[in-house]
Amino acid sequence: MSTLLALSSAVAISSNLTQDRSLRAQEAVPSAAADDAFIRTVENKEAGNVILQLAIRRFERTGQAGPIVTMHSAIHIADQVFYDKLQKLLDEKDVVLFESVKPPGAGRPEHSLKGADSSEFKIATTKMRLRLLAIAAMAFERKNKKLPVDMQELLKSVDGKLEMYSNLLAKDGWGNEFLYSLLPEPAKDSSEKSSATKSKKPGFEIVSLGEDKAQGGEGAAADILLSNQKPISSRDVPKEGDQGIQADLAEALGLVFQLNAMKHDKSNWRNSDLSIDQVQERLAASGADGDELFKMLDGSSMQAGVLKLLLGLMKLMPSLQVSGKLMIIEAMGNADQLMVNMPGANKMMDVILKDRNKVVIDDLTSIIQREPTVKHVGIIYGGAHMPDLEESLQKMGYQEVGVEWLDAITVMLPKNPAERQQLESMRSTIRRSIQQQIKQLQKGAEKKKKE
Repeated sequence: MSTLLALSSAVAISSNLTQDRSLRAQEAVPSAAADDAFIRTVENKEAGNVILQLAIRRFERTGQAGPIVTMHSAIHIADQVFYDKLQKLLDEKDVVLFESVKPPGAGRPEHSLKGADSSEFKIATTKMRLRLLAIAAMAFERKNKKLPVDMQELLKSVDGKLEMYSNLLAKDGWGNEFLYSLLPEPAKDSSEKSSATKSKKPGFEIVSLGEDKAQGGEGAAADILLSNQKPISSRDVPKEGDQGIQADLAEALGLVFQLNAMKHDKSNWRNSDLSIDQVQERLAASGADGDELFKMLDGSSMQAGVLKLLLGLMKLMPSLQVSGKLMIIEAMGNADQLMVNMPGANKMMDVILKDRNKVVIDDLTSIIQREPTVKHVGIIYGGAHMPDLEESLQKMGYQEVGVEWLDAITVMLPKNPAERQQLESMRSTIRRSIQQQIKQLQKGAEKKKKE
């Protein structure tokens, strides 16, 4: 039970549903006074269900030029019908600014703390893109039992989240195309140790010629070779069918994962987010450590491995799905308190929320100034981002003019009175467990202050 609650909390963090405002359960018909949050729980005893709802809020800028802005609160795992409705609503907008932390080296230069024009930034970007291309080539080899013959075949093979960045990854930090080549087969040597005890070197090379686009050179003009970088282990190469902990959770609960359920590559959709390295750069600068969070989300931590085993058990026992969904809903109702009391939470959340929100506001400002034909902008981001984004919109002269609520997760309660009573007892246990976690976090925070 406690492990699954920890998983629910982690998913709430990753879905950015930590609220600056209190999240509280509402009646089937919420009061107007309570209609000020971006996420709520509605329990309808007559219908026999509990529903997690997310808000869509519409803003207009009076007396000044600027498009209508509609903010769509999101969650990364939900019912398919929720994402179908969101997709339809967003596709109708002139521009959609969406949340999706970009791969390392794919962030916009102006968002780097190192400075977009610095050689340090361009060299670091080149090395990150080299690594991503190499991992893609090794994944291609694992799947097809051969390496891509050239860069064109390699880029065509890129799929998943990297697909929308394939053209960007083809170039180094200076905007010059990488050089890809296959290496000759090494001569067999009977004196060599077996492959089980030696790391296998890639059978290909990827090279950036540096700033001057010529072989050799020093400093920013020096060539950057994949073979001179940190070796890539087989663990770094995703296996076919691998998915992160959020997708695993969605599957186990009979829900769907947002990145699988929605199309983000349409012409009116624009990624309005930082890259992983830019988030990590900001976390390091603030003194916060986000390594464990990223490891949890990509499933690489030991804890995530244990959780995957538990999720596998849930797949084998569908009756646990109802309990699992209710765990998520209850945890989200207390996510703000859980996060606020976590060690280093303030520093981390400033980066995870406010720094990424600034990208959205910068993009919106650019649209207002440079794209007068854009009449309606949709923003889809996690609910935790919405209060800060709303505040920024108000400073820009926007005021809310309407709200709509969408059902994100619907849990049908058992009709059998005994089963329902048992489920209610479990919900009470979950609430007590969460409150106990909050108290423990608060004690830990108070103890740290005294030290």
